[in-house]
Amino acid sequence: MEKDLAELFKHIREQNFGSEEELQKFLNEAVVGKKLGEILPPQKGKKSNAEKAQDLLLEAFAVAPRKGAKLAQEAIKLDPNNADAYVYLAANEKSVGKAIQYYTKGLEAGKRAIGAKDFEEFKGHFWGFHETRPFMRAKAGLASCLYLTGQVEEAINHYQEMLVLNSDDNQGIRYQLAICLVEQNKAEAFEKLYKTYQSDSSAVFQYTYALYLFKKEGSSLKSNRALKKAYETNPHVMAFLTGEKMVPDYLPDFMGRGDENEAIFCINDSGRIWQKTPGAMEWAREFYRKQK
Repeated sequence: MEKDLAELFKHIREQNFGSEEELQKFLNEAVVGKKLGEILPPQKGKKSNAEKAQDLLLEAFAVAPRKGAKLAQEAIKLDPNNADAYVYLAANEKSVGKAIQYYTKGLEAGKRAIGAKDFEEFKGHFWGFHETRPFMRAKAGLASCLYLTGQVEEAINHYQEMLVLNSDDNQGIRYQLAICLVEQNKAEAFEKLYKTYQSDSSAVFQYTYALYLFKKEGSSLKSNRALKKAYETNPHVMAFLTGEKMVPDYLPDFMGRGDENEAIFCINDSGRIWQKTPGAMEWAREFYRKQK
């Protein structure tokens, strides 16, 4: 699906419209209500190495990881700028150190694929341009691995850069960044982040905000109100956080706002900083006891 959308966006950009009116006219006449095969021009000649590499990578996702890794390596040989091939290798690597190496190479490949001019032009709305997504996936994976290896400052830098590149934050990077900032006691940066996305009603964002206030001022009127708001956003989180329910070994395949699956994801992401914060678990248990 993403490959098809990338081809469509590429085709639209190649039209070199002189105005928004021309673009809208093209969309109405040549795109709306039509299948992709009716929109894109017939492919001429042989596939490029980049296209062949992408086909190999798609095949890799359909087979066992060991065979998939070989296909990803073949894809890289055909197209050294295929960042998603490096992301695939990193995601299936047992060694975090090696995963960091793959993600770093993917980041470099993704930046080359975008090109310096478009990289600057796309800033602020990166995810809206499909050619940037492999780069963003590599950057997110790298930041996550850096965090796991204790390189939290480096992880924070990557997360913050991603929000500059794509303020709409389609990947949900703000959640991991919020957790890192609270853990590292970066109050000013966290408050700026929370203010930017304060309309976000996700469980992890609201519970992390409540924990931030508790770390800042203890059990206060403000922190208790924030915890109450978080609880109303998703009460299931408290059952897992306090140990009333056991967190499953495997993450769910999907989640919905306010449901139990969202609570599982929330605890998986932020449970550790609750446990590391002195007095936070006792505060949460006392609050939860009063809600029953």
